[in-house]
Amino acid sequence: MKNKKTVQNKRKKSVISDSDSFSIGADSNIGQDVIIGKFTSIGKSVTVGKNSILGQNVTIADGVIIGDNCEIQNNVCLPEGVICGDNILIGHSTVLTAIHYPHRITNIQSKREQMVTRINNGVKIGANATIICGVEIGMFAFISSASIITNDVRPYAGYRDWE
Repeated sequence: MKNKKTVQNKRKKSVISDSDSFSIGADSNIGQDVIIGKFTSIGKSVTVGKNSILGQNVTIADGVIIGDNCEIQNNVCLPEGVICGDNILIGHSTVLTAIHYPHRITNIQSKREQMVTRINNGVKIGANATIICGVEIGMFAFISSASIITNDVRPYAGYRDWE
């Protein structure tokens, strides 16, 4: 990357894209040597670990936690309630949902309940996967491209282990 810009955030230096087309919310803690792509939006009180890469057009909602050495590729949205461990790869255009029961028949209170989606250390998620909120993906699991994850995935699971 040429013409890298550096910002001071919580007394740490972070490597930023060569564009001014990104935003970082208040009280967010961006680790050292984080690369942020164009048109990326980081909400309030977000934590991004050191040496992580956030691709272009990534949206990170308020309160999301991302560990060290993670790569969130282009066009990914991480809604509230997502907790990512260290050394995670989330492929291009992966969808993580924010509401578990989006139907009109559920009451308003259940729609507002925040469901935690936990992605543990070492997980690799292929492009265009869909992950329903409230699941836990175990350590070092591999989610293949275009998968739809509706239940917890056990640690070290391969892409065929839950079929």
